[in-house]
Amino acid sequence: MNLKHITKDLGKFVTRESPQILTILGIASAGVTVYLTGKATWKAAQQIQHEEIVGKVENADHKFRLTDRQRFEKIWKLYIPAAATGVMAVGCIVAANRVQARRYAALAAAYGVLSGDFDEFRDKAAEHLGLKKTDDIDHEIAKQKIDGMTIQPGAITPDGKSWFLEGSTQRPFLSTQETVKRAMNFVNYEANNQRGASLNTFYDELGLPETTIGTLLGWPSGTSCDVVLTPVLLDDGRAMTEIKFTKQPVPKY
Repeated sequence: MNLKHITKDLGKFVTRESPQILTILGIASAGVTVYLTGKATWKAAQQIQHEEIVGKVENADHKFRLTDRQRFEKIWKLYIPAAATGVMAVGCIVAANRVQARRYAALAAAYGVLSGDFDEFRDKAAEHLGLKKTDDIDHEIAKQKIDGMTIQPGAITPDGKSWFLEGSTQRPFLSTQETVKRAMNFVNYEANNQRGASLNTFYDELGLPETTIGTLLGWPSGTSCDVVLTPVLLDDGRAMTEIKFTKQPVPKY
C-alpha cells in the first residue's frame, strides 16, 4: 500500500510540475549538447589531422589535404550524440511551452465562464435589489478587500493622485480618475479599431506590469471596457478606489 501511495503521489507531482521538469531537462540537455559538441570537434580535428598525415605519406605529397566532403564523411558520426541531445533539449522546451500554454488556455476559459456568471449575477442583483443596494454591496466588498490587504498603502500621496486598487489582481497603485478613464477609452478604441484589445493594454495604460492572464483575456470588437469606480473611506481616514469592469474580459477575444 505504501508503494502504491508513493507511486500515486509521484505521478501527481510529475503531472503538476511537468513544465518545470521539462524545462530543467531542456536546459540540462542543452548543456550536455555544448559539451558533446566540443568533445566531438576536438576528436574530429585530431582525426582529420591524422588522415591528412597518412594521406601525405601514402601519396608522397606534402600538400595533400582532404576535401570538404571527405572531411564530412570522416567525422559526421562523431556529432550524432550531440545532435541527439540537442534534439532532446529542443523537444523538452517545446513540450514545456505547450503544457504551459494549455494550462493558461484552460485557466482563461474557466475565468471567462466565471466572469460571465458574475456579470449575469450582477445584472440580476441590480434588477431585484435596485442599483442603490447593489452599490452598497459593492462598497462593502471593496472595503473588505482593502482591509484584508497584506501591504497597506501609505496615507501620504503626491499632489493630484490618490490610491486605486485593480480588482482582478488586487494591486494598489497611485493614479487619477482621469488616467483611469483615459485608459478605458484607449482600450475601447483599440477594441473597435484593432479587432480586440487585451487586458494587458488596460494595465499598460495605467502603468501597471503586465500579467500572464492579461495576455489571454481581453475585449473583442463590438464590446466595451466600462469600469466601475468604488471609492472606499477606511477607518483610519485613508481613501482608496477599487476598479472593476461592468463586463469582464473574455478569452479568445
